[in-house]
Amino acid sequence: MKKYLLKIPAFSLPALLLIPSMVLGQGIEITTGGSIVNTGASSIEIINGSFINNGTYTKAGETFTFSGTTAAGISGSSLSNFNNLTITNTGGVSIAFNTAVTVSNTLLNFAGTGGLIIRSTAAGTGSLIHSTADVEATAERYMTGGWSAWNTGWHQISSPVVSQAISGFATGNYDFYGWDETTSLWKNYQAAGFSAWNGGTYFNVGQGYLISYDAPTTNSFTGYLNVASATKTNLTKSGASYNGWHLLGNPFASSIIWNDDNWALSNVAGGAKIWHEGNKSYSDIAANGRIPSAQGFMVQVSSATNSITIPAGSRTHDATAWYKSTAENQRFLLVASETEGGSAQESQVIINPMATDAFDFDYDSRFLAGYAPTFYSMVGEEMLSTNSIASIGAGSVIPFGFVKNAASAFTIELKEYIDGQIVYLTDKKTSTVTNLSQTPVYNFTASEGDDVNRFTLHFSTVGIDNPATGEAVQVYAHSGLVYLNGAPAGAEVRLTDITGRVLKQVRTGEDSITTLNVSNFPHGIYVVTIISGKELLSRKIIL
Repeated sequence: MKKYLLKIPAFSLPALLLIPSMVLGQGIEITTGGSIVNTGASSIEIINGSFINNGTYTKAGETFTFSGTTAAGISGSSLSNFNNLTITNTGGVSIAFNTAVTVSNTLLNFAGTGGLIIRSTAAGTGSLIHSTADVEATAERYMTGGWSAWNTGWHQISSPVVSQAISGFATGNYDFYGWDETTSLWKNYQAAGFSAWNGGTYFNVGQGYLISYDAPTTNSFTGYLNVASATKTNLTKSGASYNGWHLLGNPFASSIIWNDDNWALSNVAGGAKIWHEGNKSYSDIAANGRIPSAQGFMVQVSSATNSITIPAGSRTHDATAWYKSTAENQRFLLVASETEGGSAQESQVIINPMATDAFDFDYDSRFLAGYAPTFYSMVGEEMLSTNSIASIGAGSVIPFGFVKNAASAFTIELKEYIDGQIVYLTDKKTSTVTNLSQTPVYNFTASEGDDVNRFTLHFSTVGIDNPATGEAVQVYAHSGLVYLNGAPAGAEVRLTDITGRVLKQVRTGEDSITTLNVSNFPHGIYVVTIISGKELLSRKIIL
């Protein structure tokens, strides 16, 4: 075969690729600032060179080969989608951080685990999707350190390679644990009995683990990349304090789409949880959310007879550092944080036409505590971090529980919301109602012994203006009480049924919130009338 050793500027590359078989020059980088279109070349070989794709490389039926002895790489902002990819370069070919590579047909690596390296840094991690079994590689994973406090620096991880020894991660000052649902305890790798509990001293495919280092660390998974779907069956449901919760893991070298149409869940909740290192708490992943490579995630089973398949068909390229939740425009996301930023707890309300007002195991997610302040919505006796409802009606109210951690000053912030909806937060301790749609951050303090059921969220989009004060009067009902916010002090309040019969009559005080106890009233339609001076305002409510 005649070889062409050429140094050609990027704009000339499309013409080069018309040659049926060729070698691009020593040390040359293929930089595609525009487009490369392969019109039928049977092979493309790079000797001691790298492929930088910031444009479009359009594959055909070719085999793309990296050869030589000098370290090379694949990088760029665009997806590099190869038909066949072969690596013989003994210096190794690295997939750069935040670089996506797909091999549609066959991936061959003849240079061992050092021949194919998926890089990871503080700025991100490379991503690889292929289907060829028994491909050796090294998959790096960068992890922040943090032993400044006992609750910092924790990561939940899993292995994207088969038969990764845990000892490879037991370096320096570290902690390594596995989660045991039957005892609700973390099993320490350095303690006796771990190997028997884990079934050996290797990462189990599809299982998650908890790890921490005293300083930032880049560890390497080495071995055969896993490309097969992982199935877990009959995970325990012991009735312990963390009943039915299990730590699984993404077993692939790319992100996966959680609970899309490829997943097979039997008696497994429809929502997963990811440990958020910065928040020191769990974040929820609803259907079609993203779970990054090498990331552990929590699931809950409802029965000891269960199964879950983590499908290879759900792999995707996603640059998210550790997780990504559901579509932002379908949810309200509230975050309760320490004012000084030490920790935070997310809680979300999702609009899902398939959900009901009761607890839905397939669409809701029970709250799982971390180190942040406890913050959750309530449905009956269920404490939820994801509360899925079919729709928002006028007067819809959702109660929220809150328990402080070691801090005393906090905020609740509306981070995401659905267009066209007005969101009100009521603090029953201080009788404060905040329009989070206008002022998205509410500041407050908390003390030991505060009523747990401190907050309510309501979505009434209809207000009545008081001409005398210019304030909006909000009226809504929840849990046997009717709340009035913004009514003038000394105003007369009447509660009547639909026939006009007066059932209750009170006057407002100096507090901004007035409540009427209607716990003994039958369900039905009622009218609240507020009379202040010459102004008369009425609001219909449903109990």
